[in-house]
Amino acid sequence: MDTEILDQRVHVVLAFFSPWGRQELLRILELPDYERTQQVGLLYQSGANPGLADLLMDLEGHPRFRKRVAEELKAILGQVG
Repeated sequence: MDTEILDQRVHVVLAFFSPWGRQELLRILELPDYERTQQVGLLYQSGANPGLADLLMDLEGHPRFRKRVAEELKAILGQVG
């Protein structure tokens, strides 16, 4: 997926997420690879938030972009590096 489109999707999600939702997204993004993919799979299987699950799956294909999103979330949430 084109990172420009992915960037737009991330910003839409972040605009609508509550602080708790942003914190949860950051938690998932910072998990070790195996645990993160498990969490994404569980989220997808639950059907609770298919848009978020799709976004997280797309981020898996772009590790540097995924890291940048995590850093942006930390800045939004006021967390230090």
